Amino acid sequence: MTTLEGQTLARTIILALERMAFLLTEEVGEDLAAEMGPYKHHALISFKGQGQEVQLFLATSDGFLLEFTANLLGLDEEEVEISSYVPQAISEMASVVGDEVIVMLGGTEGDYELDSPRQISERELETILANEKRPLTCYLESEGELLRVQILMKDDEAD
Repeated sequence: MTTLEGQTLARTIILALERMAFLLTEEVGEDLAAEMGPYKHHALISFKGQGQEVQLFLATSDGFLLEFTANLLGLDEEEVEISSYVPQAISEMASVVGDEVIVMLGGTEGDYELDSPRQISERELETILANEKRPLTCYLESEGELLRVQILMKDDEAD
């Protein structure tokens, strides 16, 4: 089973967000992230392959998701009514990050069965994580807004 490290994960996601959405971010520590504010939007994307089951969770603040969406669409933030885009935007972000994680694991999309990304509630996220060991987590910040990425990896007994 391939393992991931937090700093490598953060650097990879930083580059992906910059490349895909011209979104400039930097990694922040857990303590600073805790002070910065609430996460409003959550998503999950799961995939299996190469003997692994991976669940990737995203949590973003309103402002982070707004900036991502506006940049992806080539619009000013004032032109985007974020409530109209939340499910698509958080799912697109999950797809981008999920693709990068697959590459980090040494695979290609063809090596993995991907589920469709989906928006989830904070309660659903907490329920899933409650029965698991601590996930690999990184925190990214852009203009005072946050993205949290968490990954759970297990050996796939079906392979």
